[in-house]
Amino acid sequence: MEMVGEFCSFLILIQTTQINYQWLFYVTLFILLIYFGLNTLKAFKSKKIESAQPELDEPDTFILFNELEKTVITQIIEKSKNQEPFTVYELNILLGVKNKSIEIQKKIRTEAIIRINHKFNVNFNMDTVFIERVRSIEDRRYFNYFINEENMKVYLKSI
Repeated sequence: MEMVGEFCSFLILIQTTQINYQWLFYVTLFILLIYFGLNTLKAFKSKKIESAQPELDEPDTFILFNELEKTVITQIIEKSKNQEPFTVYELNILLGVKNKSIEIQKKIRTEAIIRINHKFNVNFNMDTVFIERVRSIEDRRYFNYFINEENMKVYLKSI
């Protein structure tokens, strides 16, 4: 009788172990499906974003300056021609951020200058800084902006 009892205990142990292994199998399968599903979705989204963006390195690509960028360029050129500094304050006014926090002003100024410089380099197949910045003589914490004569001529020839 004792053998039967031990055998029954052994069968119960095997069934419990099988249930545990099945449960472990299904949990592992579920985690793997989620992992591969998320990676596939991520890859699909990045492909979609890449296909939506135009190729910027193609020589035939011309990126137009928007009106605000043209205004910023024109104002800086006018000041640069007269050897006058184009200040951070003037740029903030043009960009419409004079009443925003200093962090927001800096971020928008930086993004605008980087965007203009990038468009200039792509459009004219150059590798230069179109809108340059120099420290203000009055207050070394601030910058003034200018466009050198060579870049000014290249830009003005195109408009």
